[in-house]
Amino acid sequence: MSPSYTSRAPRSSRRTLASRNTRDKKAREQLERALTHSGERERLKEFLREKLKECGWKDDLAKRCKEIMKDRGVKETSVDYLVKAVTPTAQSSVPNSIKAAFLEKIRTFSEIAKKEEGQSKKKGSPSPGNRHGGVGA
Repeated sequence: MSPSYTSRAPRSSRRTLASRNTRDKKAREQLERALTHSGERERLKEFLREKLKECGWKDDLAKRCKEIMKDRGVKETSVDYLVKAVTPTAQSSVPNSIKAAFLEKIRTFSEIAKKEEGQSKKKGSPSPGNRHGGVGA
């Protein structure tokens, strides 16, 4: 009889995957804290608002919401329903150029934050925070 094979990954691979997921989660949480603490998160949100408005995405989304409310009736349409109905289209309709610019701003911020953290560890002082005045400002 031949050995049976399963679709499950070997234990060592599963541990590695779990370890990587934990590292990714910790890195994401650390980045989110740094973005919030430095004020960069608010600047990124404003950047997205401006870019989405400039390209007409916001107006298109508002039109889609109005169409749904007209079709279902205003009284029959909850905010939760609207969110569930438009979210997939809204996410997929963000222009790739805006997504790329947004990710580049996050990468730049992350690199700057890592350098500042490394410099503060060398000096033995606490992290200097946001000395660069925002990414791409």
